[in-house]
Amino acid sequence: MINVLRAVTLVVVSQALFGSQTAAAASPNQLSISSADVDYSTAQLFIYGHNFGTSPTVTLAEVALTVTSASDDTVVAKVPGSFITHPGTYLLGVSRGGPSAVASSVFALTLGAVGPKGDTGATGAQGPVGAQGVQGVQGPQGAQGLPGEPGATGPAGAPGAAGPTGPQGPQGAQGPQGPQGPAGGTQLLTQVVQTFKSFDLDGCLVTAFCNPNLQPITVSCPAGTALMSCLGSPADDRFSGVAASSDASGCEASYDIRGPGRFGKIVFVQALCGRIQ
Repeated sequence: MINVLRAVTLVVVSQALFGSQTAAAASPNQLSISSADVDYSTAQLFIYGHNFGTSPTVTLAEVALTVTSASDDTVVAKVPGSFITHPGTYLLGVSRGGPSAVASSVFALTLGAVGPKGDTGATGAQGPVGAQGVQGVQGPQGAQGLPGEPGATGPAGAPGAAGPTGPQGPQGAQGPQGPQGPAGGTQLLTQVVQTFKSFDLDGCLVTAFCNPNLQPITVSCPAGTALMSCLGSPADDRFSGVAASSDASGCEASYDIRGPGRFGKIVFVQALCGRIQ
């Protein structure tokens, strides 16, 4: 006589491995196992359920079984002898492939004789806190509450930043004529004398004037004239720019012709002098 043992269905809920039970149950394509029989004389496992597909994979305690036939509601697989000779309850899994939770299901399969139900064991220690679940959908807005009591007056705020300058006002009325000033002294006639010196740091080719290193270039005003202003090349990392000499009789500047970047640079110093009237 063929010894056939029908296993009892076990509901397994595992969010991490098999997805959300609620979402899977709502799908008409959910693969499910309703029962399983073992024919010990032929070592064949008969699995009954829904949505198995035509080429499912079957595992028993994570060991892949050989599928001999399959239809949408029945799968037949070979059970290794190591399971037949070692009675116990094993996790049976069926999958038709794909990452979706609706494409797989598990079942607790008991092999061998089943003894009477034992006494309830002691409560185990509390497990660790699970990972935080995803945030739920925002609920509807609640009804508006009653107006609260007026709060106390807050402290005065800090002064604000100064505002932008306002537009220019209209021109005022002309004032009265002032008293006559004192008689003027010596005056200068502008730009009646111009003199300059320049030099090329690449061989001093401009005026045959070669400035020694770090010595000032001086341009003096001729006799009978006075310095009005100084002009010259813009200052850089080696050229100091142009300024009036210490005795205000002309203009001077200094340039260090040593080091890189000096070749081909032309520097000039120009004094604008006025003749004394």
